[in-house]
Amino acid sequence: SGVHALENASYVLARNTSEDAYIDTKVSMASAQIDVDLGGNTIWTTLPAYRRVTHDSTNYVPLFRITNLDFEYKQSSLESRIAHDGADWKWVLGAYYFNQDQNTPYRVDNVTLPDGFFGPGVGTAVELTVDPTEQTTESTAVFSEATYSVTDQFRLTAGLRYTSEDTDGNFIQRFTEKPQSVACTGLTPCVVPNQASVSGENTSYKVGFEYDIAPQSMLFVTYATGYKAGGVSPATAPRDVYRPEKLEAFTIGLRNRFLQNRMQLNLEGFYWEYTDKQETISGYDGCGSPLCGGTLANLTVNAGGATLYGGVVDFLYRITDVDKVHLAAEYNHTELEDFALESATSNFGCSVTSISALPPLNRIDCSGRPLSRAPLWTVNADYGHEFILPNSGNIAFNAALHYASSRYLDSHYLEALKAPAYTTGDVDLAYNAPGDRWSVTAYVRNVSDEAVGISAYSLADSGVSPYVSSVVLAPPRTYGVRFSVEF
Repeated sequence: SGVHALENASYVLARNTSEDAYIDTKVSMASAQIDVDLGGNTIWTTLPAYRRVTHDSTNYVPLFRITNLDFEYKQSSLESRIAHDGADWKWVLGAYYFNQDQNTPYRVDNVTLPDGFFGPGVGTAVELTVDPTEQTTESTAVFSEATYSVTDQFRLTAGLRYTSEDTDGNFIQRFTEKPQSVACTGLTPCVVPNQASVSGENTSYKVGFEYDIAPQSMLFVTYATGYKAGGVSPATAPRDVYRPEKLEAFTIGLRNRFLQNRMQLNLEGFYWEYTDKQETISGYDGCGSPLCGGTLANLTVNAGGATLYGGVVDFLYRITDVDKVHLAAEYNHTELEDFALESATSNFGCSVTSISALPPLNRIDCSGRPLSRAPLWTVNADYGHEFILPNSGNIAFNAALHYASSRYLDSHYLEALKAPAYTTGDVDLAYNAPGDRWSVTAYVRNVSDEAVGISAYSLADSGVSPYVSSVVLAPPRTYGVRFSVEF
């Protein structure tokens, strides 16, 4: 699903066999938790963390001679908070700092294509190197939350968070070939510098209550707002920046235990409203067309809004002391309320209206479509059994099934990029030593070896039909042995 082969053989070029495709990723991280007891049921906690990721890859995907990606992320963060757990009051007060330096140069070189591939009279290829000389993100926040027990059965909760964020990007695009009437060569490349920055402040809050309607049944209701920062993309204005995403979330639920805690049943309903929902899609930057200098890029854009509502059922039952079953099901209806953008092509499964013929530009309206990668139904079920070995630990067996209904894999909403429903299964068999001092586990993931699409990248905006797209798949059948020890 979601992979198209170009019918015209002139579109296809064999990969450069001088270098094999590869992915090389290295991750190093360090973190700590420092707790200081201040007395009176009050604890001061400090959480420093550092993370560094380097990635180097070369790939050969349809329509491209070669794509190179070589990036480095450095992240550091520090959280410090004071928490109090009293009889009537429970509260936390803290501050957070985050800094990220990102360097993500990449190169793409696509096959020489027929005249007109990118539009009437437009050149035949793109060879592009993007060098982000600097991309930084800095975020600071202060937060607090408190719960007050009005009675033994009724509790009120309120929370507040203030966030300030700044993101800066400095990108240089170098073309040795460009799909427009400009001479770009290796000796005299076309250089397009671009600087972009986004700053934002936000105050989010949460209010709610909990009510014990029975000794082991609790009703809760919360209303909360949320915030996701805007950012910058290695593209030319005005598509080089995107706005922050905001959320209003209402949740109501029940937490229940029955039969001397052998059965647990949790129910939850939710209603979410997004503003400026961030969506990632391939498209032309700049004016939105190659005829006026736009280049096909991976862009983050803002939909005007989106609505989500649904419910969750989570059921756990311990049949015997050594047998248990678990079932969790979620219904999640999603709908974009206002998602319109301009595109040089009409390769969308949405409403298309022509804006201009030269340069070719269309208004694409995907309002009413579901969110991409959001199945309407998901179900997880598993069964576990424990074999007790007298004075010798135990053997634990677990089998699980996972189901998700069909969903679109990207925001072009083309039927070819709509992944079908799937069901996969996992199996674990573990030996646990007495006292759980150590364990060894044999496992199989995706037992039936299903090809499950989790996301897609489409060149539907390239202006050609049939278009080229690629799908990222979840891991195939995977098996192995894992050993762990506690000390």
